[in-house]
Amino acid sequence: MTQGTFSHTDIPSLLSHCKDKDIPYSLEYDLSHSTSFKTGGLAEVYCSPRSREQIQSLIAKTSEYAIPLTLLGEGSNVLISDTGIKGCVLNLGCLRDLHIEHDYFVVGGGRNVRELCATLAQQGIGSLAYLYGMPGTIGGAVWMNARCYGKEITDTLVEVESINRDGTILHSPFLNQDYSYKQSPFQPEGTLAGNVITAARFSVQRDTPVALWKTMLAHEFDRRKKGHYFAPCAGSIFKNNRHYGEPTGALLDKLGARGMARGDAVVSPFHANIIINRGNARSQDIYHLMLDLKELARTKTSHILEPEIVFLGEWHN
Repeated sequence: MTQGTFSHTDIPSLLSHCKDKDIPYSLEYDLSHSTSFKTGGLAEVYCSPRSREQIQSLIAKTSEYAIPLTLLGEGSNVLISDTGIKGCVLNLGCLRDLHIEHDYFVVGGGRNVRELCATLAQQGIGSLAYLYGMPGTIGGAVWMNARCYGKEITDTLVEVESINRDGTILHSPFLNQDYSYKQSPFQPEGTLAGNVITAARFSVQRDTPVALWKTMLAHEFDRRKKGHYFAPCAGSIFKNNRHYGEPTGALLDKLGARGMARGDAVVSPFHANIIINRGNARSQDIYHLMLDLKELARTKTSHILEPEIVFLGEWHN
């Protein structure tokens, strides 16, 4: 963990704006408290706005001052550098609203996925039931085009609300050509890259609460068997590739990956595509263990594994 190394000249202007708008912030915030890996350095400025309007103003101001902006939901699919993140880290946890109509529902990007699925299931809505047990927020799930158990976000996605770097709110209807396997237009190189997802509209698919809970609990049990909740982790490390003929976890398992380690970063004893923090792992340990797994697959099978988790901060091999 590195402290006192940040020196962006326009940070005082950002802090003045936060004070004027009554936006909560912290200086040199320990990001290991906000990630599922429980690793990572410090955020130069960590902002926790209370409303869309505050989020909108922060995005516009960081753009105006040319301050780097990093988004962070619940930190469940990210690996943050031990050296931390420069500029402003924006937490979107205030975006938890849920509005349900007969044919669709709209949910804030900061809403916890597990809690959302449970709330919807109680009302007989199973549009996102397959995501139950997955950590993170709905905004992160849209950004990644989350997929599991044969379904993905785009199966019911209708529209996404986002804010661009100028602070303008946009409403983007779902277009099939903008999405693919674990890809969305909000990722780098996408048509909406850099936009902050603030809400999403989904079509309603109905079933009985009993049937939905039966499915959701079965999925949660499956995740437990795979060790998703055994220790701090970020779920699957690498994407699956259908051309490999089998899931990445099965491929790595056959190569003897379980138990491989770098310090306290260890390949899970339950699933070879999951890395866990055994207690005192650093992000760098996890990162290098990922490189070890990638090299193992390349040399033994010629397959090039593609990381699923997102790297934040500065990285060096």
